[in-house]
Amino acid sequence: MPLSPLRRRVIGAAAITLMVLGTATVFAAPAAATSFVTGNARRAVAYAADRGEHAAVGVLDTRTGHFYGAGAYNAEFATESVVKVFIATRLLLTGRMHGSVERTAYKMITQSDDASASALYGLSGGDRVVPLLARHYHVKDLGSPPSRGGWWGNTHVTAKGLVRFYAKVKADRRVGPWLLHAMRHATVHGSDGTYQYFGIPAAASSFAIKQGWGADSNCFCTSVFNSTGYVDHGRFAVAMLTSGGPYGQHAMVTLDGMARRLMPGGHIDPAWHNPVLRLTRATHHGNSVRLAGYAYDRDRRGTALMVRVYTDGKLVLRTRTDRARPNLNRIAHLSGPHGFNVHVAVPNGRHVITVRTANLGPGTTGRHVTRRWLIDGDARGALESATMPAAGSVQFRGWTFDPDQPARSNSVQIRIDGADSAVIGTWAADVARPDIDSKYGIDGQHGFDVTVANIAAGTHEFCVYGTNRGSRLSDPVVELGCTTQTVQLAPAGP
Repeated sequence: MPLSPLRRRVIGAAAITLMVLGTATVFAAPAAATSFVTGNARRAVAYAADRGEHAAVGVLDTRTGHFYGAGAYNAEFATESVVKVFIATRLLLTGRMHGSVERTAYKMITQSDDASASALYGLSGGDRVVPLLARHYHVKDLGSPPSRGGWWGNTHVTAKGLVRFYAKVKADRRVGPWLLHAMRHATVHGSDGTYQYFGIPAAASSFAIKQGWGADSNCFCTSVFNSTGYVDHGRFAVAMLTSGGPYGQHAMVTLDGMARRLMPGGHIDPAWHNPVLRLTRATHHGNSVRLAGYAYDRDRRGTALMVRVYTDGKLVLRTRTDRARPNLNRIAHLSGPHGFNVHVAVPNGRHVITVRTANLGPGTTGRHVTRRWLIDGDARGALESATMPAAGSVQFRGWTFDPDQPARSNSVQIRIDGADSAVIGTWAADVARPDIDSKYGIDGQHGFDVTVANIAAGTHEFCVYGTNRGSRLSDPVVELGCTTQTVQLAPAGP
């Protein structure tokens, strides 16, 4: 960068959500998330290159400590007015942030005031501010002093080092509250009237920025433009650094395009881009499983999603969200139908039921919800008594219902002497049994009281069966009980 006193710097900042403070522990990011964020960062750098800009992108997840980078993220770029966060940080660390110093620093951050930065630069450590902070926060690759004494805008920084610094500042109770408060209250225009919301603010849904731009040449034919800060409610620290392009609108448009590629839909977080799937009701009655809920993709807010249901890994139903959910649409800012309510038939036994929906836009994966059930759709009931009210007759009492159609009266079939073909008859189980209704939480009439006459004398085995009315996946009848009775010869008629 040519050494010249003729340069212009504009700095900006915006709202940030102050998250819980604490040093981030470094975890390995899932491969899908790494691919998603890194791929977007690479697209951002490629876009800048197509526009003739040398660029670097650094992203650090302050929740996991994972770093994502693209382009020259280890190379040094001039900070321009981004150095003002370093000045404020040093003042806070050294206990000088009070009185007129604090008022001046607040103007420096909120309005990006260059005169304020010049007034406080020496008090913060001057040209040593970066080495001092690098040592304090253990960020070895933060950057380097300016190439000429006192030229604070020519302080250098790397994208990787800067996002690591931002994560450390956020976790520092001596610095974070004051600095983040000031960044939350940054003005839309700087003290010189320049609009500062290029880059990150052009794309992010939530952000806190520290911008910088300048033309360190007399011709203004090359420039350095930087857009840095936090997005996704402070979760991700971001640094987008560029150099080499013409000063002004061209560089701002470049950073706007970079930000939109880095944050499709306004978010870096891969999980935000994945679809949302919720089961609001998952029940089963007999062999019928009911699954109700909703699904949507934030990247396709007006598009109905395909919902697939699997039983033990086998696809059994494919449908689209076709039910209106007005409250959901209002809360999640959606349009169109996003609800579903389906029934699937499942055989008896232990089963894993899985509901899946695919990811339509950016993101890493679809969604699925799993339920495990022991399914028993067979008719229930019992033969409670068998008596002989008269010679040649047997009276059978008991109850039965089919859980697939619990409100409907079932029927009973009576067989004699174990032969399938020896069906005496079929009768409706339509006697009121409030005790059974109460026990099983059902309605209807489910008792039976059947008397069979004209039975041949002798010892017989009688078996009573309940009909499986609602299930096509099980046997048509279920045994309710058997009894052995010795039937007396019916008296001869007159």
